[in-house]
Amino acid sequence: NMRVFEQDDFKKMNPQKAQIEEYALMQSRESVLLPWIEEERNTVTILHDETPIVIIGIIPDPGISEVWALISKDISRAGLVMATKNINLCAKVMKGNGHTILKTPIRVDFEQGKRWARMFDMKPTGKKEDMFKNGIEYEYWRKEL
Repeated sequence: NMRVFEQDDFKKMNPQKAQIEEYALMQSRESVLLPWIEEERNTVTILHDETPIVIIGIIPDPGISEVWALISKDISRAGLVMATKNINLCAKVMKGNGHTILKTPIRVDFEQGKRWARMFDMKPTGKKEDMFKNGIEYEYWRKEL
């Protein structure tokens, strides 16, 4: 089951271990961040038994779009397949709207995230940064659409 993101979806999310810091950072800014995410309507929630298992968002920029995802530690293989299909669908829509590149930052120590990016034929760019200035390094991955 999939729907347009609602703020309660974030509050019900049970993030996987590798995303606990990101989830906590988003929580600390939720009064500003969640209404913006909900209003932009570039974010969907994938549910299993009415429980959020994946929240996927797209930040569109001219030509380049950034995709982000929060994944529940309770996700099943079927849920991961559904999320993958939805990101592929988003990529097709973005390409049709003139976007040429899809990118995402992935923690350098997050092997699951790297495997998922490879499923979309994304490649590491070599560009790394401490995005949140908290000592956690991310590498950008990208795909030509």
